[in-house]
Amino acid sequence: MMMRSLTLCLALFLSVSAFTQPPSTPAKTITFETNEGSWMSLDVAPNGEYLVFELLGDLYQLPIDGGEAKPIIKGRDFASQPRFSPDGKQLVFVSDRSGEDNLWLTNTDGSKLKQLSKLSDGELISPAWSRDGQIIYVSKLASRRSMTSNVEIWAYPVDGGEPKIINTPNMGTSAALVSTFAPGAYGPQPSANKSELFFTAAAPRQSEPKANPHTEIMRVNLHSGRTDTISNHSVPAFKPQLSSDDKWLVYGALNGNKTGLRLRNLENNEERWLIQDIGFSALESWASRDLLPGFSFNPVNDSLFIAYGGKIRQVTLGDGQVTDIPFNANIEKAVEPRVTTKAIIDQGVVTARLAKGAVISPDGTQFAFSAFGRLYRISINDQTPYKLTTQAKFGEFHPAWSADGTRLAYVTWSAAEGGAIWKVPADGSRPAEKLTTDKAYYRNPVWSSDNQTILAVRTPRIERLENISILPQPSKADKIISLTSSGGKPVTIALASDAVRLHFTKDTQRFYAYSPRLGLSSWKLDGSDQKTHLRVIGSASANSNPAIASDILLSPDGQYALATVANQLYLINMKAVSEKQPSINVYTKGNAYTKITTLGSDHFSWGDSKTVSWSAGNTLYRKFIDTDTVKELQALVKRPRYTPEGIVALRGARIITMDGDKIISNGDILINGNRIMAVGKRGTVKIPKIATIINMHGRTIMPGIVDIHAHWSIKRSVLDLEDHNAYTNLAYGVTTIRDPQSLTDDIFIYSDAVDTGEMIGPRIFSTGRGVFFFNNFQSYEQVYAVLERYKKKYRTHLIKSYLTGNRQIHQWVVRACGELGMIVTTEGGADSKMDLTFALDGFSGIEHAVPIIPLYKDIVQLYAQTGISYTPTLLVSFGGPFAVNHFINNQIGLKDKKLHRFMPSNLISERIVQSSRVEPEQHIFPKVAKGAKEILEAGGNIGLGGHGEMQGLQVHWEMQSLAAGGMNNLDVLRVATLESAKAIGLDSEIGSIEVGKLADLVVMDNNPLDDIANTNSISRVMVNGTLYNANTLSQQWPKKKNLPTPWWQM
Repeated sequence: MMMRSLTLCLALFLSVSAFTQPPSTPAKTITFETNEGSWMSLDVAPNGEYLVFELLGDLYQLPIDGGEAKPIIKGRDFASQPRFSPDGKQLVFVSDRSGEDNLWLTNTDGSKLKQLSKLSDGELISPAWSRDGQIIYVSKLASRRSMTSNVEIWAYPVDGGEPKIINTPNMGTSAALVSTFAPGAYGPQPSANKSELFFTAAAPRQSEPKANPHTEIMRVNLHSGRTDTISNHSVPAFKPQLSSDDKWLVYGALNGNKTGLRLRNLENNEERWLIQDIGFSALESWASRDLLPGFSFNPVNDSLFIAYGGKIRQVTLGDGQVTDIPFNANIEKAVEPRVTTKAIIDQGVVTARLAKGAVISPDGTQFAFSAFGRLYRISINDQTPYKLTTQAKFGEFHPAWSADGTRLAYVTWSAAEGGAIWKVPADGSRPAEKLTTDKAYYRNPVWSSDNQTILAVRTPRIERLENISILPQPSKADKIISLTSSGGKPVTIALASDAVRLHFTKDTQRFYAYSPRLGLSSWKLDGSDQKTHLRVIGSASANSNPAIASDILLSPDGQYALATVANQLYLINMKAVSEKQPSINVYTKGNAYTKITTLGSDHFSWGDSKTVSWSAGNTLYRKFIDTDTVKELQALVKRPRYTPEGIVALRGARIITMDGDKIISNGDILINGNRIMAVGKRGTVKIPKIATIINMHGRTIMPGIVDIHAHWSIKRSVLDLEDHNAYTNLAYGVTTIRDPQSLTDDIFIYSDAVDTGEMIGPRIFSTGRGVFFFNNFQSYEQVYAVLERYKKKYRTHLIKSYLTGNRQIHQWVVRACGELGMIVTTEGGADSKMDLTFALDGFSGIEHAVPIIPLYKDIVQLYAQTGISYTPTLLVSFGGPFAVNHFINNQIGLKDKKLHRFMPSNLISERIVQSSRVEPEQHIFPKVAKGAKEILEAGGNIGLGGHGEMQGLQVHWEMQSLAAGGMNNLDVLRVATLESAKAIGLDSEIGSIEVGKLADLVVMDNNPLDDIANTNSISRVMVNGTLYNANTLSQQWPKKKNLPTPWWQM
């Protein structure tokens, strides 16, 4: 996931019984002892005899001088941030045992649990008792990852009365970054006089990492509501803690590149450092448990108890002396078994996974669509796909029926030849006719009602070529054009901006199009008189960030509209839409819309005004709007799978097999077609006479690199197989990728093109569009239906669950993936608490670094014993400056000839410009990598993820980053190959050099066991048994042929 704006806007109502229902699979129990913890909020009992602290979602009691930690709250829920009542008889803490964060009360021995708050969405942070024990003050975020809400302070009466909000300043909007906290008021601290409340006023930084976040200690008068600032430093100050006599204030503050604690005497305002370095703070993460773990004064207020550096410590106020409070905790936690599956890489014919852009004919009897980049038609009666043109090459898209159903318009594109609009008889009786000659990029053609005119969106060819990004932006050069259906010079009639799906209705004097900015709009035929007719959103609550419709299409008679929100299709009754406020929210009850799909929709269209159609994968659906009956049709288009023929022997190389620790100093690899036939010491492998022998003396061969967190900036909608992502990654030795969030289903078409041999590049696996908060999951059945589309329609065994909602929803996702046989990875968006619950709940994998630095034994053992695959993506580690800045700042690999050969220069320059100058001592990635090393050594699984930071080169940066944490070179290589293959269920097919596995190999001129930087000495790469020169991607075996010169080299 690139560093882009992320919000979470799901509002749900979930009962306790729903959350605590029996799991679908028997729980496993993990056990270990630990005397250290990574994040431990604590509080000292008022009698000073013991303290309570959190560890991995359980609460423990510990004698004040240390000893054996006794669990008092334990279970599958995640309990955190405990605080004693003033009389020492009760605890308040935050728990998700209801399915969402809520306040809970308990006796100090863990008995008599009582739920105090009744939230169904949001987060609660740092509860604190009023000094009289009647009120719980707590920081509350109304909706998870809301871009508009501030964290607010609320007062909850202990007797269950109505909570009230406390006045605090608005701290602005959330940052467009994952690794930042929500703005607002954190960590309320009531004073003894009952009239004041101290807190942190916090605003996240807005760009990485050029500015610090802004945090300061403030005080609010509970009677007048007036606030004033307490801290007086130019550096961030946060997490205030008052002594019980109101004499002392301790708070966290940045101390250079470190976090320390400041001590202030509130009687004379004298202030000094109490501790100059306590290590980590949450200023660079999502602060779901505040910006520092909770700490506490002892009852006589002469010392402070705080956990840092993995230990619980007592700090005397007078001289700052630090004393460790030893503890031992016997961890015994019931966890859900990790969801996983073993996948087989198909070797049969390739069936197109998408019937792309499928549209039903006006009479509802047939569909047109693109498969394998070619135009097809399929009749509902005979159900056999027919190719409509004689075009042999990939590149036909966006079919559009003429109003009379006799012809189809479509567009073509290739980087070399540019684009065009074409038309062809719907029955294929005559050859296709090219209507344009200017080689521009065209998309979304549509016929006028009289069949005489075609409208489309036109962009200059160079604009299309150079507009390359994960989220491509609309070009100002996009124009809506008109041309006669017989061809000729296009005439510009309007700016297109982000408009999609041009269309007409019975109103022949206007045309329609949808854009997220304008909604469904119409214009006169000359492009004037723009009018907005409909906006469709999905917003679960007033605090949530809405999901915007991705497409809207009016029926031919204008009475209805079809709209997709979060890939679900809705039918809108236009008569029920207000002309003054033409907006529909499909996540609230109303009579203006009907939800048509549960599984979801890729593309949709109208036949006549009573017939609707949509597609999911290669399945085509249709229904009449006045019935519930849905009919479906399989559009099965097949092409041969590419498999090389012949036998080749790679002779005399050092072979790092990844078969255990087996390294062959002088060995041979025999390959038959695309499978490894034999491997062993030179002279022990019988080489057939018909085999081609290639001398590899002096070189090192290892399995192909598997990048399981790749992000590719592919051409979408109208696809292009001349792809720098594929070229660059293959040239740098990446033979398999998993894109965990492609933001488009088009990735499956590229995957099919690699399988058929039309596209040169690594094997492509992907989740397609991941599932997000905007899916607005309300039930397990809804989750299952959506995930079923991925498994059964896209035929992928991989999915990413990206901040889908609260913990109940996460568990639904895991359960559904278990039943469907899918591997589900996820990420916490820099929320360490969520990262822990993912392991507890049985997720297959987790992406990005846990934003706690360093990790201690508790998290190391949790990840190792649950088996969750941890892909830390060190180049973009949460919790501090990104490691990618280190490599760019030091020009590591940036002058590689192959980088400049296979990647457009503007993309290289843009990535360099985006980097920031970071001083070496500021970097955190060696510490983050050390945590990954310890998890691997404890028996856990670590994956390699380059995050698309510099295509191809990024995997070598990531390997060097892993080595910086102390991981030995062989283990780094294992992570980059077999461990990553295991994470995505493909270790029986790829990841090691063993007999029967697919022949994906990397040939290096230098030995990476001597220096991990030698991984970037790749001279040859083999994928699926085909051998390439890594510097030119010219094929060396089984045939010799050169790679055509890509457009950016012309």
